[in-house]
Amino acid sequence: MESIKTGKIAALLLCFALADCSAAASDARELVPVGRTVAIEIETQGVVITALTKVDTASGEAEPAYDAGLRAGDVIEYIGSRRIDCPEDLKKALEEECGELSVRYTRGGRQYQTAVTPVLGTSGRYELGVWLRSGLSGLGTVTFIDPEDGSFGALGHSVNDIETGVVLPLREGSIYYARIDGAVKGEKGSPGELRGSSSGEKCGEIDLNDECGIFGNADDGAFGSGDAIPVMPRRELKCGEAYILSDVGKGPVRYKAEISRIYRGSECARDYLITVTDDELISLTGGIVQGMSGSPVIQNGKIVGAVTHVLIGDPTKGYGIFMDRMLDAAA
Repeated sequence: MESIKTGKIAALLLCFALADCSAAASDARELVPVGRTVAIEIETQGVVITALTKVDTASGEAEPAYDAGLRAGDVIEYIGSRRIDCPEDLKKALEEECGELSVRYTRGGRQYQTAVTPVLGTSGRYELGVWLRSGLSGLGTVTFIDPEDGSFGALGHSVNDIETGVVLPLREGSIYYARIDGAVKGEKGSPGELRGSSSGEKCGEIDLNDECGIFGNADDGAFGSGDAIPVMPRRELKCGEAYILSDVGKGPVRYKAEISRIYRGSECARDYLITVTDDELISLTGGIVQGMSGSPVIQNGKIVGAVTHVLIGDPTKGYGIFMDRMLDAAA
């Protein structure tokens, strides 16, 4: 997969994740809400199989990867003793090795091993019959900075492979300042997205890609020196007025919203339902769009959590994750 470029890049798909945890540890925490859109670059630990394909050979079609038990979503980490971190590594292994190869891969967090014999394609190269991805780039929003150590949290969900939905195993990653060129407005049945590009100026390193967000350390002074505010314990959250802090081209701006529903004991990132009520934001984006995931949600002077997901049927509505869930993941 291409690394991040300074041209147009696609916004990260919004998704969500959720698990029940205690708010006690976060009651005394204070964080700086950010709401800044950034360009995100992820390089994977291993290469993700995004699809399997048939190989044309002199004697007909062959499916060596499929026959060996490999499937879309598997992450190839080793060919023999050779570490595989990008498609070029795999190509080189196939050029230099011969006969049956030992493949070590992960699926669903568990490690497996299989043997596969590459076939000589009509292209003149030995092939396995796989499409691969070794990284992903896109736009997302930084949720908070911890003033005590400069660590940050963003997105409120993991960075996933687009085709398979697999959480990308992180080898390394960075965030960059982004230039927002506009937005494709969300409509019923069609989610919108922010359009923008990377400035090429790095502002932080990512060290964790988790179902509750991406986390790392921001460069000194990367997001200014805003005031820290308390983390809201989930038991204090009420239905009613709130606001989200989002950057849709003017830098972080407060946009009016309301907490429409709270889901107690839910299991999948639907901690609460957010409805955008701000006329300006609705006129600009239609409501919540891809790339806004991670926008901090604030109520009564406390940071509640982050926007994570837009409702396809109504772009003015979306889901949010509790901040204590993000903090637990980052710990």
